[in-house]
Amino acid sequence: MFSDVFKATPKGAPTATAGELPERLQGNMGTVQLVCLVLAFNAPLALMVASVPLVIGYGTGLGTPLLFVLMGALFAIFAIGFTAMSRVIPRAGALYTFVTAGLGRPIGLGASFLALVVYTSGGLYGLLFVGPTVESMVVNTFNGPDLPWWLYCLIFATIVGVLCYLNVDVSARVIGVLLFLEVGVLVVYYGFVLARGGAVGELHPPSLDPGLLTSGGFAIGVLFAMIAFVGFETTAIFRDEVRDSTKVVSRATYLSIASLTVIYAVGSWLLIEGVGRDAALDTIATSPGTAFLDNAQLMMGKFGYDLINILFVTSSLATLVTLQNVISRYLFNLGSDGVLPRLIGVPHRHFGSPHRASLLLSIISFGFIIVTAVAGEDPIVVFTKMAGATGYALLALYALAGVAIAAYLLRNRSEGMNVWQRAIAPVIAAVGMIAILIVGTKNLDLMSGSRTLSVIAIGVVVVSVSLAVVVAMTLRSTRPEVYERIGTEY
Repeated sequence: MFSDVFKATPKGAPTATAGELPERLQGNMGTVQLVCLVLAFNAPLALMVASVPLVIGYGTGLGTPLLFVLMGALFAIFAIGFTAMSRVIPRAGALYTFVTAGLGRPIGLGASFLALVVYTSGGLYGLLFVGPTVESMVVNTFNGPDLPWWLYCLIFATIVGVLCYLNVDVSARVIGVLLFLEVGVLVVYYGFVLARGGAVGELHPPSLDPGLLTSGGFAIGVLFAMIAFVGFETTAIFRDEVRDSTKVVSRATYLSIASLTVIYAVGSWLLIEGVGRDAALDTIATSPGTAFLDNAQLMMGKFGYDLINILFVTSSLATLVTLQNVISRYLFNLGSDGVLPRLIGVPHRHFGSPHRASLLLSIISFGFIIVTAVAGEDPIVVFTKMAGATGYALLALYALAGVAIAAYLLRNRSEGMNVWQRAIAPVIAAVGMIAILIVGTKNLDLMSGSRTLSVIAIGVVVVSVSLAVVVAMTLRSTRPEVYERIGTEY
């Protein structure tokens, strides 16, 4: 029975007949809109505030700009196999579909379960983070009323739910505006640092010395830098909702990776220069949570500081909208395949959106916020614990995807692909993702924050994949027609 667990889905595997095909999602996005969704998913402003200082202070120090360039190069190599898979397997399932094709239906279903756990958790603890953040901003910046944090969480959850219920083009337009403001304020900060010559009036070029990468906490730097890039699979999961999907998905993937690389590499260099090259490591390591905001206030003044805080909140909103859009499409695909109730895999008659999946996620969000508030839990503590317990699963998901893509492309020679596209690049990417997973496993206590959360983090991966395998093998025995559709519908 379990000999089929690692059996790859054969090329041209049977799917439902034309009469059984579910309706596809509808949209009219172009390359720019799709890139905006990916960048919003990654929240570059939030990462510049929260993650980049950690990479500098506790990770690779002055070598951080080089680290982001190298990480961007690794993901660009990963994208070669990723976009190739998107061309030969034209289905909007992203990593779920690709892992199914490469490693078989049970493991492919495991990838979808992992993605659902990671991204759903991210949406939930993201709401818990934004509530107290808005509460503090309203009181301290605007001298407004001191309303409970959970009220702001519910307001944001409602906005997210409405936008995700509608056609994706609506979300894309809103996110485009928010992202323009978010990236715009980063560019303004960069401009101020450049114009003032950093902290000492004279800029130093970013160091390209590889030795700096290992001068501090290399493992921590690699892990946080890697997580700053994940999410570009968003391009493939929206492929049914874009114009000329083959070209748009490929272009958007590479543009997204290039944009993130520039934002993080330039941003980390200018943060180091803004704080002062000699004092940067000690200063940022002492207060990584406020290092960027403190320097922004020094460079841009109080108005700039307040503006970044406001746009930090709108950045969070854009991320939450994108997250729910992505999660609802994973649910939609599982519904289309019959793993979940087929009603979830039916798009809205007018909006062409996965409205039922999105509505389900909104109900879960409301329930989670209410339960957390009634239980009297500190939302930031819950946020920290959930982030620590689920971040490791992202590393596992991308390692699994890297292996699956390499396995599929090595087995199946598609027309128009050279040896670099079908063999060398996918293998390099797979090795790179596995190496990062190993680094993450060895440093899991540092990554999660405690031994308990480390155990939970590994448990999330093991339970998610194991449950998926059991579900898949049960379907194979009891509902073989559903099993055959796993990761292959359309």
